[in-house]
Amino acid sequence: MAEEIKVDETVEDVKVDETAKEDAPVKEDAKPNEVKDDSLEDKQKSENEGEKQLQDALNNIKDLETELSQANEKLVKYDVMVNDLAEAKTKIEKATATITEYETLLTNLVDEKIKKIPEDLQDLVPTNMTLTQKLEWVTKAESKNLFKEKKNIDGVEIGKSIGATSPKVDTDNLSTTSLFTLAYNTFRK
Repeated sequence: MAEEIKVDETVEDVKVDETAKEDAPVKEDAKPNEVKDDSLEDKQKSENEGEKQLQDALNNIKDLETELSQANEKLVKYDVMVNDLAEAKTKIEKATATITEYETLLTNLVDEKIKKIPEDLQDLVPTNMTLTQKLEWVTKAESKNLFKEKKNIDGVEIGKSIGATSPKVDTDNLSTTSLFTLAYNTFRK
């Protein structure tokens, strides 16, 4: 008996369901298999697009890695250049210090040589020359005895005989024997 009641209730339920199916819009052209094919095609398209995007991303990564390696190589070269420049700067600073020392030494040498020149002849030393040119000029002038001064001591020049001075004699009126005597003057004791 219980089964009979259920059968009656289901018949009414089936009738209600059939009216609901009649009210629902039905696609006449659509087949159940075609709906499944469209969704498969969409899935394949989206998978293909995803694979393309993934491949593009991988290619971009490879390009970026290449650029990064090139940038790293340039950075290494740059570091080497910076080190070379620092070494060159150090060498230049040392050379500049050495040059300054030599200039000071050369200036002192030239000044000492000029001080040894008599004061009245110091004006002869050119002033428009460099230190090396001045040194060369002074050295050449000294080698040619330009600045050697003949000193007079009490009216006597150095290098001349001292002591016996002979009076000036008029040789025009002297006899021959007198001329010989003057020429071969010997002192008698």
